[in-house]
Amino acid sequence: MTLNSYERKETAEVLEQIQIQRAYMLDQITELQGESLNQFIYEYGQWTEVVDFLAADTPDLEWAEDNIHSSLAVFNTQSAWFFRTDGSLYYSLADTFHEDRAPPPIPFELVEPHFREKQHLHFYYELEGELYEIRGSWVEHSSGLVPESTAKGYLLIGRKWDASYLKRLSILTDSHVTFDRQRHSQEHQKPDAFNFHIHRELPSIDGEPLGILDIYYNSAELELLIESDQWETVIFMVYGFLVILVVMIFAQRWVLRPLSKIKASLALGKIEPVNYLLKDDAEFGQIARLVRQSFSDQNKLTTSLDERARLGRDLHNGVIQTLYATGMTITSIRRHIRQKPEIAEELIDQTRSELNATIRDVRHFISHLEPEEAVSLSFEDAVTSLLEFMQGGRDINFTTNVDTRLADEIPVEIRANLLQIIREATSNAIRHGECRNITVTLISEQEKIRLEIANDGKGFSPDEASSSGLGIRNFYERAQELHATLDIDSRPNHGARIIFLLPQLSKL
Repeated sequence: MTLNSYERKETAEVLEQIQIQRAYMLDQITELQGESLNQFIYEYGQWTEVVDFLAADTPDLEWAEDNIHSSLAVFNTQSAWFFRTDGSLYYSLADTFHEDRAPPPIPFELVEPHFREKQHLHFYYELEGELYEIRGSWVEHSSGLVPESTAKGYLLIGRKWDASYLKRLSILTDSHVTFDRQRHSQEHQKPDAFNFHIHRELPSIDGEPLGILDIYYNSAELELLIESDQWETVIFMVYGFLVILVVMIFAQRWVLRPLSKIKASLALGKIEPVNYLLKDDAEFGQIARLVRQSFSDQNKLTTSLDERARLGRDLHNGVIQTLYATGMTITSIRRHIRQKPEIAEELIDQTRSELNATIRDVRHFISHLEPEEAVSLSFEDAVTSLLEFMQGGRDINFTTNVDTRLADEIPVEIRANLLQIIREATSNAIRHGECRNITVTLISEQEKIRLEIANDGKGFSPDEASSSGLGIRNFYERAQELHATLDIDSRPNHGARIIFLLPQLSKL
């Protein structure tokens, strides 16, 4: 009986560790799925053109078609509602691939008290009997990398949690995912016959649970193993009194030690403690292989999350900034097309060339390659080409100070990262800083490589920008990836300097 109880206790601890890992995997996947909604809110909630759109007497449908409708499918968002500051619904739309029309808006009086307390909302809501994940934000002017503190309107977006979305979550988590409107009494139910049950409460606008997301995971192989262990325990109990010494030695060698090793493996997150069990055909060998498979699944998830984060950062710093520059260039074309058609024609050719390059970049990102411009051009030429395109016909002066010999010695993948940094910093300086002069410097300094992007724009507060701006967060992630130090020297109305100090070439 003692042995049986101990085995059950140890097995329960092993199962609890596996359940914790499953819960962690679920939280990571739901957070990753919601990242696109965060990105949508960030891009459109702090954009001056959206403020202008809401300020017009009637919605500019052409602008909405070009800038909002096309983005719903990209960000996996089904619906969006734009409210004015007086609470009136100004414009609503739905993803035409999923909805024939936009669902009715959420009553503004429901969210208005919460918008008074904070700029961003995240909750769940039922519309026409369907569950929606809702994210909301103030609409405000772009101001450097720091949002203004006064709302010019409000934006709510919704993603429908329908059967197809729950099925997608089921595939990603290798389990069965359902939504239950009845609240459960326990946070986690204990595993029963290796049927794991995890649930997460989905909060309403008031913080109270709107329903429960239930996740059921079954491991039939582990269930067979425990049944086999139970039969072995019966045999031990029958003959245990006759061969007590043999049983004790056997238990220590073949039961207690493997269980302790499995427990240690799960606690440490390493497979080494159970390596000697992997070739064993017995029950604990199978458990050890399940533990190894669990680690492998977790590593694959981590790798996938890292890859998604890398791809998102590269697309934000590269492709999205290029598209923003293209939009501003098109605005310049409209201004010149009648009075200076030769300039407009030159800008059109430049825009076409850059869009073709962007398409190639996207293909390279998908293949986990670096942007083509980092390989086909010298670093100085690539920087010059990038700055000329970002200028987009505006009255902006660019100055470069590049040590060409140093740049040629930097590995290609590092140069590609430096170009993405320059693209992001230049785009922010033009779009938010409203600068007139930008200087890009790449030199050797005290056995370090110094990359500096300076502008004479409006500047910003780095401490406030670090907590709210995606661009600043990307800079810090780039610095960590390059093993570099990052220094941001800026304050309002005094321009900005973004400085990266990379290790010497021998350490790259």
